[in-house]
Amino acid sequence: MDQLVEFIGNHLALFAALIGVLGLIFIQEKLAQKNKATEISPQQAVTLMNQEKAVVIDLREPLAFKAGHILQAHNLTSDKLLTRISKYKAHKIILVCAQGQTAKTQAHLLRQQNFENIYVLAGGMSAWQQANLPIIKGN
Repeated sequence: MDQLVEFIGNHLALFAALIGVLGLIFIQEKLAQKNKATEISPQQAVTLMNQEKAVVIDLREPLAFKAGHILQAHNLTSDKLLTRISKYKAHKIILVCAQGQTAKTQAHLLRQQNFENIYVLAGGMSAWQQANLPIIKGN
């Protein structure tokens, strides 16, 4: 222990730089967690929809949406999301895409716009269908 104290005393600038870098890493991780949406399973999505009246936003293109979507989902493509989602700000929102990647990106943008209750369906519609949950075809 005495050697550590002596080392710090002899290399104060180096130790201060170490503390600074560790502090920056900590801050970066906290900011990343703040802007990250919670990923949920299809079963968790069903629970949120049924018990907490979560709104499902399907980010896929209209043709993919018409081919099969979650019951009561709203089709808002990524380019229209920020301009049309404000009416759902007070609700819990579940973002859905084909595989989950687009939804993660859009969730990050919504978090930056101070949306708090954003969830991403992990695995997207692929996971929903693999779980054998119902889909609706058409509008």
